[in-house]
Amino acid sequence: MEGVFHLQQVVWLDKLDCSVSWSRQRVQDASFEDAMSHFSDGAHFVVIHRRQVLMIEEPHLEVAFRSMEGVDYFLWIIVPLERSDEIVKGLSMLS
Repeated sequence: MEGVFHLQQVVWLDKLDCSVSWSRQRVQDASFEDAMSHFSDGAHFVVIHRRQVLMIEEPHLEVAFRSMEGVDYFLWIIVPLERSDEIVKGLSMLS
């Protein structure tokens, strides 16, 4: 990802395996179902309202999951603000 891009739909999966590297590595070609299989009741979940990040010029929500396993997986979903109501509705269904 070089330069500034306009927000449409951005999703990616990283993996942190400290026996291989101390840096997260991008997992290529993982389906959403494969990615979600790493996240159970012990997973960490966060929603952050970002107003500006270096590569994304529009305000957005950053939805992130962390698996909290031996090999740690991180799923990042960037949501345009005009779709934030869907996230709020989904969160209220969880409580």
